[in-house]
Amino acid sequence: MFEGAETLARLIARAGNHVVIVPGAGIHAGNIAEVARRTSAREFHSGLSAELPYPSRDVARFEACVRKLAAQL
Repeated sequence: MFEGAETLARLIARAGNHVVIVPGAGIHAGNIAEVARRTSAREFHSGLSAELPYPSRDVARFEACVRKLAAQL
């Protein structure tokens, strides 16, 4: 589930404040805290496809999903 976390952590450390490395693919409220812990990332990409099937125009549900992600950090 956390394939590439070590590589991302090295890239993030090496990039410092020069480049933002953004982990993505499969990130959701149930694992974002562990991804952050393993990689030291401060920004993330989540398509939320498990929570919000595409295409969706349900803005309230999207906002609720993002709030759940943020609450875990």
